[in-house]
Amino acid sequence: MQFKSVYSMRMYGLMSGQKKPLTYKFEDLKERFGVKDKYKLVGHFKTRVLDIAKKELDECSPYSFNYTEEKEG
Repeated sequence: MQFKSVYSMRMYGLMSGQKKPLTYKFEDLKERFGVKDKYKLVGHFKTRVLDIAKKELDECSPYSFNYTEEKEG
């Protein structure tokens, strides 16, 4: 697979071979993507990492994902 974004490749790696739905907290995903200290706001992380990865995976791979934000409290 040739992705333009490193985030797409990382998400592809997380999803490949999985048969059950995956559940991650945003903080865990940020750490896995190596941007723990880069995006302070969840909205920035979603638009600059997750949305880009989703778009590329939808276009170039057999995998795709959806995400929902579950707020605590």
